[in-house]
Amino acid sequence: MYRVNFVMPHHISKIDNSHIIMVVYEGEIDFDERTQIFQTIITDYKQKAIYKLLIDYRLANLKASKVEQTIFARFVTSELKFKHAAIAILDNEPQNGIYPAIKDNVQLTQYRVKQFSDELEALNWLNSI
Repeated sequence: MYRVNFVMPHHISKIDNSHIIMVVYEGEIDFDERTQIFQTIITDYKQKAIYKLLIDYRLANLKASKVEQTIFARFVTSELKFKHAAIAILDNEPQNGIYPAIKDNVQLTQYRVKQFSDELEALNWLNSI
């Protein structure tokens, strides 16, 4: 697995032999940090489109209001590089996490978004697409 580490509490990796980019957040994460990591993905991954994302929030403590979550979801869903993406979200708090905000914003796009609590299930879903 190819892994890039940053000072911020997250890791980005491209899973070998797949088109899946995995983002793992740890500790306190705010709106700016989440936006910055997606900007990094947009600029650092050279493929024209990113089709499969696995976003792991299980070890994260999101510091974002519902308004900030909605703004972040709109940012992600408006980015052309993610236009046809399948996004698997790993989260221990299904009702309080980012999933409700992203789900509300993908209805007008061609995204597929699903929430999981198990990483293997999320990977199987992404690999089936």
